[in-house]
Amino acid sequence: EKYPGDAPVVVSLPDLLPVLGESWELLDDNVMGEWYTYLILAHGTDAGARLPDDEAAAAAAGWGGDRYVVYHHRESGETVMVLKATWDTPEDALEFAAAFDLYADDRFGPASAGPSGTALWEAGSGIHLFIESGGTTIWVAAPDPTVAEAVLAVMGE
Repeated sequence: EKYPGDAPVVVSLPDLLPVLGESWELLDDNVMGEWYTYLILAHGTDAGARLPDDEAAAAAAGWGGDRYVVYHHRESGETVMVLKATWDTPEDALEFAAAFDLYADDRFGPASAGPSGTALWEAGSGIHLFIESGGTTIWVAAPDPTVAEAVLAVMGE
């Protein structure tokens, strides 16, 4: 109902192949959007991590634009995912960050302090880093801390 008067902000991500190495390939590069942001929080795969519909909708409502990428390692089968989102206001980014923290704590277990002011979750599937800064959020999912930190370092935040 906001579009076209409130067109999404174009968000760009750096090429991660120089950081990841030659054995990695880009699988997907796209936009998640407000609707899918809501769906992750309210209707994600892990039923125990789902937020109530109204909380998820409120957290996603301030979405301004995003971009995500998924990379795959041909030999190991590992993946790296980065989702960078910009929000209508810094307060909207903080609201989403608070909702994401609840979602991630329920999905991955309690967060600890990660590098560069991030929240860090260790899960069976790897490492998840999340940071909010000045109206932007970044979520990095990687197989290990070294890869996650290397990816975060080139994100420009």
